[in-house]
Amino acid sequence: MSDIAAREYRIAAKVAKECCDQSTVEHLQRLAAKAETEFACPAYPHGEHECNTIPAETGPWQRIEDVPETVGRLTDRDGDIWEWDGDNWVTPETAILPTTYISKHFGPFSLPMDGAS
Repeated sequence: MSDIAAREYRIAAKVAKECCDQSTVEHLQRLAAKAETEFACPAYPHGEHECNTIPAETGPWQRIEDVPETVGRLTDRDGDIWEWDGDNWVTPETAILPTTYISKHFGPFSLPMDGAS
């Protein structure tokens, strides 16, 4: 699993260099590095075989509360960008809202892949 996930994240990072901002590229590179170490299947620690688990870092997430701490930027169902400011998920179009409200009215959420800011 780790070899496959790492390869997919590295490919996504290369594609992102053409269309996305630097923070998205760096985020995908961090996920690739993390996949190489943390998401290795325990039954096959050297990556010889695939593991059937998929890391939650790829999304989509129905609830914004389920987004991993490693994700600092994401998009909602309308394509609007949300960023973690250290305390809250914020977007230029909205005030600070409770996470349950955000999930109900803006989910699902995924990693931004279009370079929008």
